[in-house]
Amino acid sequence: MKLYHQKTPPFQLPENREKTAEEIIKDFVIENHLHEIKEDLWALVETALITNNTRFNKSYQRDNILFFYKQMERLMEAVYTINS
Repeated sequence: MKLYHQKTPPFQLPENREKTAEEIIKDFVIENHLHEIKEDLWALVETALITNNTRFNKSYQRDNILFFYKQMERLMEAVYTINS
């Protein structure tokens, strides 16, 4: 299920993406606590769902937000598992 139907933006990483990506992930894990990321991610979901926003008027759009949240939560847990 795609959340956004836009074209994927170009990479913002330099050409040697693999090494840089590993460094970015390690820095992210060092600078952020998993429980805080989960809290912030949920706050974003709450804000998207309770504010008057026409982008999320339809139930399937709200469902996409919740699905994306669960995917991001699992991804963050995997990132922390790999980098612990």
